[in-house]
Amino acid sequence: MTKPLGTLVTVESLKTEDDAFELVQAAWNAADFAACHRSNFPVGSAVLAYKENVGFQIFSGCNVENRFFPATICAERNAVTTAIARGYNSILKVAIACKKIPGGNSCGLCRQVLTEWGLDAVVYNVVDSDLNVRRFQVKDLLPAAPGPVRNYPGLEKAERTLIRKLLDRKRHCHTPYSGQVATAVFSACNEGGRRRNFYGVTDDNASYGGSTSAEVAAMTAARSNGYVYDARLMVNCGTDLKGPNPLDGESLQKLREFGPNVPTTLVNDFGDTVYTSLAELLPDSFGPDSL
Repeated sequence: MTKPLGTLVTVESLKTEDDAFELVQAAWNAADFAACHRSNFPVGSAVLAYKENVGFQIFSGCNVENRFFPATICAERNAVTTAIARGYNSILKVAIACKKIPGGNSCGLCRQVLTEWGLDAVVYNVVDSDLNVRRFQVKDLLPAAPGPVRNYPGLEKAERTLIRKLLDRKRHCHTPYSGQVATAVFSACNEGGRRRNFYGVTDDNASYGGSTSAEVAAMTAARSNGYVYDARLMVNCGTDLKGPNPLDGESLQKLREFGPNVPTTLVNDFGDTVYTSLAELLPDSFGPDSL
């Protein structure tokens, strides 16, 4: 398991911080309303949000599952979207409470939503039934890749060939709505130890939520063919390799099913690369071993 994010803060210390204890208590209580009849994994969340000319308010949410799994909504997204629907579009603090196994962190999809509305927000992740927490910031949930940039001419021939094939597939992207062109190649072995590459491209949908990222397309193709072992991922992500995390949270969460530390290579439009890993891009992640 990866190292937990943040600094341990006692419940007594929380009571000295404005709104912190009330927020954490609201998240813990919200988990009691979770509709988690399939997973039996109740989660509650609460956000402190701000509305101009009105002030601050706490909104809570729980996880609501669906027999069609993609329609499930997590507690954090439930709380955030409730706040947004009331016109409170600035998130300042977030509390998360995995009541069955305290300490579990947000999934990639929730991290993506939180960064949209409160990148600098403080997060309180409840670690026990006494309401002690680990404290960090939303920006810590989807950090940038820390490795150095390696220029294309200095790469091995085989890697340069793979990158050329990756970039060539940009012409197959379908991005009439997002305009965000990206390609990915997911490499894995089957039960017999044979390795194979699977390519994916961005595929937009008129119902934005029905869109598919290049990474997810590639991973889905690999799993459909039984290639799920010793996974590696390479993604083309525009021109900026050292800015904010270039991979969306959903794609990183999908990658988590193949292990907590999958080697990942980011490639810009010029073929330059940064070597990183899932553990660095999705720290303290939630995966199969978290249940």
